Amino acid sequence: AHVRRVAMEVLGGFKDSPKEVRTLFERARMDPSPNVRAAAIVSQARVFGDEIAPEVEALADRSDSRLRAGAAAAAAQLSDERAVPLLLRMTRDQSLRVADIAVRGLKDHPTAAARERIEELLEDVDNGLRLAAVEILEEIGGPDDLQALDRCLASSRGAISAEIAVNVVEAAAKFGGTRGQAVVERGLE
Repeated sequence: AHVRRVAMEVLGGFKDSPKEVRTLFERARMDPSPNVRAAAIVSQARVFGDEIAPEVEALADRSDSRLRAGAAAAAAQLSDERAVPLLLRMTRDQSLRVADIAVRGLKDHPTAAARERIEELLEDVDNGLRLAAVEILEEIGGPDDLQALDRCLASSRGAISAEIAVNVVEAAAKFGGTRGQAVVERGLE
């Protein structure tokens, strides 16, 4: 299954020859390994985009978290219109792995709704999702996000809270200004 999964992963690079790889993707639908099927849907999304959105949406509702994780990764490859509603829903998945992949997928779709959800996640009870939100804002955010990042820094406790704090301080330094400096100084406390 490992070699078949890797083969499905690399097929996502064949954007210039979708007809040639379509039959290979068809074979993956019948593969007994959910990891192979998940890799295939991600690669199909890279090659075919919104054309396979219905399949991605169907996998997002499957009971197997490996398939849902594949659906979340595939959704990130779709247009904002198709990706954002699905990713927003999947950020609330019962599997934290699926939710984390969905959160990280929002980075490539910085719509108002996606940014609002990323900001909400800065106050999530799960520090892994908080960290994902901080890392995304460090990449796509700006000075307007400093207040929310500051609240995240002040309220993070427990496992990986130090890693969250490091990323918040780095983002604040990157964004700069008086507010950014104040957040960096809070990191010294």
